[in-house]
Amino acid sequence: MMETEYDEWGDKEDLDMNERMVRATEKAGVWNLVLGIVVLVTGVATGVLMILNAVRLWKAGTGLGL
Repeated sequence: MMETEYDEWGDKEDLDMNERMVRATEKAGVWNLVLGIVVLVTGVATGVLMILNAVRLWKAGTGLGL
């Protein structure tokens, strides 16, 4: 007689619950990675724009005799 994969876990409900937990964890990990990349790119872009605006303001202020 062949054993099913459910015999190792005890019953089908436990296996289904474990599979759902693994899938949910994987999805959460993927979304955390995506959000981390978005935040990183946004932060770098904001920093570059702030530096460019500071340089532009500094150049504009040097001609005023400050």
